[in-house]
Amino acid sequence: MRTLVLACVFLVFTGAAVQAQSTTDAGAIKQTALDYIEGWYEGNTERMERALHPELAKRIVRTNAEGASRLDQMSAMTLVQGTRRGGGKNTLKEKQQKDVTILDVFENAASVKVAERDATMRAMIEEADRNLLVVIQEMREGARLADEANDAGTNDLFARTVQIHEKHEWWLRDILKKHDGLTS
Repeated sequence: MRTLVLACVFLVFTGAAVQAQSTTDAGAIKQTALDYIEGWYEGNTERMERALHPELAKRIVRTNAEGASRLDQMSAMTLVQGTRRGGGKNTLKEKQQKDVTILDVFENAASVKVAERDATMRAMIEEADRNLLVVIQEMREGARLADEANDAGTNDLFARTVQIHEKHEWWLRDILKKHDGLTS
């Protein structure tokens, strides 16, 4: 089954295996994440390519003006091509996200998050909602695959878990719609 990526980028380093997160490892991980995001903002394909594993599968939730969302997937090649076209060059400096947080390290792979500094409460809840939509979509796919494999137990587990996450997602959307000052 596909690896679930929640608005995180999995970065793989060539050369040395990461056994434990040392200061050197953390520095290399952060530099790789900065190569990714700054390469995007600069339109620098060398930095982008250096940061990505060739089998990267980045998932992103896109929401249109009517509020309908869809789950898109980007490969390493798609991101490099988008960078070559100048994908992030029009992002205003004050909107550029460059705060790197290392979420997990396992062997030679790291999961990191690059976040906007001083994000508002509304922006954080919107991001949580988008991430939850990715989780729900992936779980539905898992349920579909379990059903195709005649694995009723796994299908049931996914179905029940999806219901819980759908309630959480509804709650986040409700918070965003209220305009009660909490998320302004």
